[in-house]
Amino acid sequence: MLNSLDHLKPLGAGLPDYADLDPVAVQRLNRLVRETDAKVVVSSSWRHGRTLAELRCILEAVGFEGPVIGKTPNYVPNRDPMSKRQVGQRGDEIHTWLEAASLFDIEVEQFVILDDNDDMSHLMDRLVLTTMETGLLDWHVDQAVEMLKQPKPLLITPDPSTVLRFTP
Repeated sequence: MLNSLDHLKPLGAGLPDYADLDPVAVQRLNRLVRETDAKVVVSSSWRHGRTLAELRCILEAVGFEGPVIGKTPNYVPNRDPMSKRQVGQRGDEIHTWLEAASLFDIEVEQFVILDDNDDMSHLMDRLVLTTMETGLLDWHVDQAVEMLKQPKPLLITPDPSTVLRFTP
């Protein structure tokens, strides 16, 4: 969501490892943080093999001004008992982080997921779906701001297609 094909096309080889992050998309993320006082948890695949401190440095190097308070765990177990996959999807990784947040004195009152992949399973209603072609756009930020301003959901409801798999 912080990179895009539009941004990557003109880039050459030999650039620092954060050069693929689009500074325009980063400024859009800054607007989201300013307007909502949001904090960031990195769930993007570029978190793999990097510490939280490294992720903070990379984001700061491209102009991100907000707090980065965590990164989701890698390769959590699949929560879907009907699936043959052993490893969960990105939504399972996010769910695991949300469950563990209170252990680190982090209270999550509201959240939104910004991603160009829809593998969020039961968290789809919190997803603002971007595309790899364009990355994070202004209207995505507008949608995320609105979601964060809505009242806190009473519970996380499963996707209707998931429920149908468990009913006769």
